[in-house]
Amino acid sequence: MKNLHVKDSYNIWSYKEMQIGLSMISVQTYDTSEVEKLLNRSWTSIYIEWYLHNIGYYITRPFICFLFISRLNIRLRDVDINEHK
Repeated sequence: MKNLHVKDSYNIWSYKEMQIGLSMISVQTYDTSEVEKLLNRSWTSIYIEWYLHNIGYYITRPFICFLFISRLNIRLRDVDINEHK
């Protein structure tokens, strides 16, 4: 299954930056800049997943004193955009 990993994705909110970042990672990893075709996904579904990760990261951030939430916050820091079959 193809996957594009974006480190510290919580810092990125604009559509343009998301597209540029994923296109660059896609070229480096799979030698193609056609992210939608590579992952069999629309940009809208990618944006939604990315935004949900960002929102989750910022919602859990004030509660990192709790071990479970701290682990969750660390997982939400980066986003993995996976291929849909």
